Amino acid sequence: MPITVSGAQFKAFYADPHFWPEDGETFHDDVLFEIDGERTTDMDTDKLSDTAKVSVVYGGGVMGLGNDMGLDAYLEKWLKTQTTTLLSVEVPNEKLDEVKAALEALGVTVHA
Repeated sequence: MPITVSGAQFKAFYADPHFWPEDGETFHDDVLFEIDGERTTDMDTDKLSDTAKVSVVYGGGVMGLGNDMGLDAYLEKWLKTQTTTLLSVEVPNEKLDEVKAALEALGVTVHA
């Protein structure tokens, strides 16, 4: 079963220096992604929208860990370390202030 996250989550995963050190020693190979229903082996996070639906269909391998695993398992491992979840919601314009106030009352950070 593919693991699926939002484009924003995937970009945060790729940007995490604990999972992707800048030494260039950790990399992935032979991965099949599905982005908004289109399959590809290329991942360009600069072109990835925050609201995209990103699935790792085939995890290939993440090398340089000393304990190689598929990108799907590596992404799942990263998700377990997160203390927050990014959501994308559509809100009617006339309800925006009401929804923002309700979320902020729950202690949620709203980026809108």
